[in-house]
Amino acid sequence: AGGNSSICNEDGKLIAYSNGQVIIDVNNVAIEDTINYNYNVSKNCNEWEVNNLGDNQLAIPMGLLGWQRVIFLPIKEKIYCVYNSYDYCKLNVQKMLFSTIEYDNNTHTSFLKEKDKIILNDTLGANLYAIRHGNGVDWWVVTFNLDFTEILVFLVDDKGIYLKNKQQVREPNNFTKGLGQITLSQNGKYLAWNNSFVLGTNGGGF
Repeated sequence: AGGNSSICNEDGKLIAYSNGQVIIDVNNVAIEDTINYNYNVSKNCNEWEVNNLGDNQLAIPMGLLGWQRVIFLPIKEKIYCVYNSYDYCKLNVQKMLFSTIEYDNNTHTSFLKEKDKIILNDTLGANLYAIRHGNGVDWWVVTFNLDFTEILVFLVDDKGIYLKNKQQVREPNNFTKGLGQITLSQNGKYLAWNNSFVLGTNGGGF
């Protein structure tokens, strides 16, 4: 599964982890046992159901497939869990969402604050990438539209997640593959993208 993310506190103690379908705490107890469930599509199109190895009595969500599709982003007392939702009938990502949790560092307990808040309804590329804001507190989240001709930049702060910019990419074909490691120049003007992963008859490599 490509949808896996975890987050620790400053002492390295686990706070939570997620596969894009559930959020689990340090004691392996569900903070929320169902996130990213699309009630607007049939079961055979619903990613949560397709990736559920269980049944109506016991769900066994194996997680989102693909590259990085769920990310934890801490801001002050709030922790965002950002993810996207894939439609197996339309064969593309249909929306981008977030849930938030709060963590008590004294008791090492976490609880859900917000669930499945929609950031954007649009056909998108599957991968999500996050870069710390220059102010050292907020975050930038970057993804692409479905045909990789536009890069979408979202600002994440303690008030929410907002689409700040859409920009045409110069060479869209260069972004359709790769592991997606990215970094920014110090002045924020340039974004460097590592696109070194290739597939061949003998498997993947660099």
